[in-house]
Amino acid sequence: MLWPLLTAMTIHVDRQPETAPPAVLAFVAGVGKADITPPPGVPLFGYSRAGNSVGAGFRTRVYARAIYLQDTHGERVALVQCDLGGISALLQHSVARLIAKDTGISDDRLLIGATHTHSGPGGFFGVPIYDDLGAERVGFDPKMLDFMSERIAGAVKTAFASRKPAKIAIGQIPVFGLSRNRSIEGYVNNRTLTDPSKPPFPAGPEYEAIDPALTMIRVDRIDGGRTVPIGAFTNFAVHGTVVPSENDLYSGDVQAGAERALEWEIEKQSGAKADDVVNVLTNANEGDVEAAYTVQGFSEASRIGLALGDQMIALFNQLGPQLTDTVTLSRNYVELKPSTADGADGSEVCEGSFGFPAMGGAQGGRSGLYYFGRAFPFFPSYAGARRSEPEGCQGYKIPAFWQLQSIFYGSSKLPDELPIQAIQINDLLLIGLPGEFTTEMGRRIKAAARQAARFLNPPIQYVAIAGLANQYASYYTTPEEFDIQNYEGGSTLFGPHSGSWIATNVRAMVATMSSPYHRVVLPDGWTYETGIVRNWFEPDDGRRAPRQAHSVEVACDSSTAAFSWHDTSGGAIHFDEPLVMLESQQARNSWQPLEIGGVPVDDRGLAVEVRLLSAGASDGGAEWKATWYAAPSLTQEPLRFVILERKGEPALASDPFKFDCKQASSGDSLQTSSR
Repeated sequence: MLWPLLTAMTIHVDRQPETAPPAVLAFVAGVGKADITPPPGVPLFGYSRAGNSVGAGFRTRVYARAIYLQDTHGERVALVQCDLGGISALLQHSVARLIAKDTGISDDRLLIGATHTHSGPGGFFGVPIYDDLGAERVGFDPKMLDFMSERIAGAVKTAFASRKPAKIAIGQIPVFGLSRNRSIEGYVNNRTLTDPSKPPFPAGPEYEAIDPALTMIRVDRIDGGRTVPIGAFTNFAVHGTVVPSENDLYSGDVQAGAERALEWEIEKQSGAKADDVVNVLTNANEGDVEAAYTVQGFSEASRIGLALGDQMIALFNQLGPQLTDTVTLSRNYVELKPSTADGADGSEVCEGSFGFPAMGGAQGGRSGLYYFGRAFPFFPSYAGARRSEPEGCQGYKIPAFWQLQSIFYGSSKLPDELPIQAIQINDLLLIGLPGEFTTEMGRRIKAAARQAARFLNPPIQYVAIAGLANQYASYYTTPEEFDIQNYEGGSTLFGPHSGSWIATNVRAMVATMSSPYHRVVLPDGWTYETGIVRNWFEPDDGRRAPRQAHSVEVACDSSTAAFSWHDTSGGAIHFDEPLVMLESQQARNSWQPLEIGGVPVDDRGLAVEVRLLSAGASDGGAEWKATWYAAPSLTQEPLRFVILERKGEPALASDPFKFDCKQASSGDSLQTSSR
C-alpha cells in the first residue's frame, strides 16, 4: 500500500512554564542516567541511506546522562548528553515540556548534546531531511519521539531529585594522538589559523589540525566532612565513526569506552552503583575530526575510547584538590531562523541545500556514490566537486541533484530553528551549538565568545563548544573551507558565511549576559511539519513467550562465547533494561557475578552483544543470541550466561562452559549440549 509513504503529521509543542525549585543555602548538584536503547528494528542514524542501518540489537547500550546544577541565587541548569547521532529541536522542547514543572528546568536552561555516534537510533527528528535520508529506512516515528523524550526527561528528573550540597572543579587539558583532521585540504586553506595547536610529539599535519581541548567539570557530593565523586561533564571533539557503516547494532561507538572508563573509576572511588554516577560526555567542534583508528571496528572503538577515558581519569583526579562550593551560574539562549536572516551583520545566510560532495560521504565513510562520481564525473558526488566559478549565494557549491533537490527537499524540509546557548559555570563558558562545526570555525566562535565575555563576572578562563546540541542542522565551515567543497563544505546547508553568522550571534548573546537586565524570551510553543510517518518502534504487545535455553558455543580463534535462547519479542523484552550477565562458579558450586578488573561483565559494558536472530515464532516469541567478546586467559573457572529475571519471567541460565581452548585446534569451537 502506498498511503503510509504519503502520511505526514504536524506536531505542536507548547512551552511549559517552569516552576522555580525551593531556594537553597548552598550550591547543590545531582546526577541521573537513563537507558535509551530501543527494541530492534529502529533505523540507525548517521551513515545515511547508504548504511546497513537497521538495528538488530546492541553492542553497547546507549544512554542519556544528566547533571543538575543550582546555585544559591536560584539559577539552575541541566547538562545532558545522549548516545545519539544528533538532537532535534523537537526532542529538546519535548523533554523540556516534561520536566519544567517538576524541576524548574525550562527550554533555555536545558542543554542536550549528542555524542554523534553513527550507530545510534534515529527516526525521531521531525525534520524530513534527516528522518528520510539519515538512515536506510525512511520515516519519522512518533513512538520513538515519545520513548526518547520520556527516557531523557527521566534522567533529568533523577538528577533533580538526587540534588544535594556539592562541590565542583573545572579544568582543561590538551589531548593529542587520539584524533586527526580528516579534511586537511580544507583546513590548510584557511587564511588565518587562530590558535594553531602544536602537539608535544612529531606527527603529521592531520594530527595537529585539531582542537585538542578536553574540558571537564568534576562534581562531588558533600557527605559530612568529606566529598564523594558522583560524576563529571566532559567535552572533547571527535567523530563517532570508528564503527563502520556496515554495522547493524546500536552502539555508542568510540565515546562508549570513554564514558564507561571514567564512570568505572568514579564507582571505585565512591563505592556507588553504576546507575548512580555519570560521565556526561558531549562533543565539541568535531566537524572535520575523526578518531585516529587503524581499522574500523568495535575493538578499535573500545581501544581509542578507553585511551580517551584514561585522559579523563587523569584530569578528574587532578581536579580533586580544586573542588569548591562557591559556584555562580548564568545563561542565555537565542533561537535563530535562517529563513528570516537578513545579512545585516555582513554574514549572508543562503537558502539551505546540500552539495554533491555530501552524497559521497566523508573520509572513512565513503558511500557507493562517491566512487560512482569518480568514475562518471557528470554526477559529481565526490569530495572537491565544485563549480569552476562561484555562482549565487552558495558560491562554489553544486546542489545535489541540481534543481530536483529544491523540489523534493527544499527549505520546508530543512531545519529552520537554530538554538544557540551560553551557560557560564564559574570560569567556564559553555556554548551550545546546533550542528557540526569544523576545528577552525569552532576556534573562531570561541574567540568571538571570549572577546564578548570580558565583562562577565567571574572572569572566563575556559571556553568550550558543545556541538550537536538542542538541534541538528548539519555542518558549519569557514568560508575558506566551504570553497574547497569537501564533504564538510558540501554538507554546510546555509552557505559559506553561515558559520560566521553563528559566530556573530554568539558574540551578541554572550555580551548580553553581562547586563543585569537581560532575560530570555521564548515563544509560547513550536510547530513542526514531519515528513513520512512510519512505525519502527515495536511496542510491548503483552505476550510472553516461554524462555528456553539453547546451546553455548565457545570460539577459540576469536575468543568469544555465545549463548542462544528463545524469549519474548523485541518490544516485550524491554531492551532499555539490563538483560544479560555472566557468572563464574566459585567454591562449593556457588555462582557469583563475573567481574574483571572490578568491573561486572554484563550488557552494560563494552564486551557483551545482544542480537535478535529471528522473530515471528508461533508463540509470539523470538530467537536471541548474546555474545561475550572475551580474553580467555582472564579466567579459567566455569562460567555461564544468565538472562535476568524480567517482569515475571524467571532468570534463565545457560549450561556451564570454559575457555578450554588448549585442547582445541586453531579455528575449532567448543559447543555444549542444549538444555
